Amino acid sequence: MLTIKVLRNDAFHAFAGLNSWKAYGPDGVPPIVLKNCASVVAPCLAKLFQKGQLAKGNKNGKKRLTVLPFPLKVK
Repeated sequence: MLTIKVLRNDAFHAFAGLNSWKAYGPDGVPPIVLKNCASVVAPCLAKLFQKGQLAKGNKNGKKRLTVLPFPLKVK
C-alpha cells in the first residue's frame, strides 16, 4: 500500500499559500483563517493526516477517521 508522508513544513506552505479571496471550502473555514493561522494549524493537521494514513480500513478496505472539533476559549 502506498503511504504518503505529510510534513509540517509542506502543510505550512500549503496553508500559507492559500488565496484569501477564494470561497470557503466544504468545512466552512475561510481561507484567510487558515492562511493567518498556518503556523499553528499545520503541525496539527500534518499529524492528523499521518494518523489517517495509519488508520485501519473497514471491511470494504476504506479508511475512516473521525475528527471532532472543540471550541477554544479566547482570552
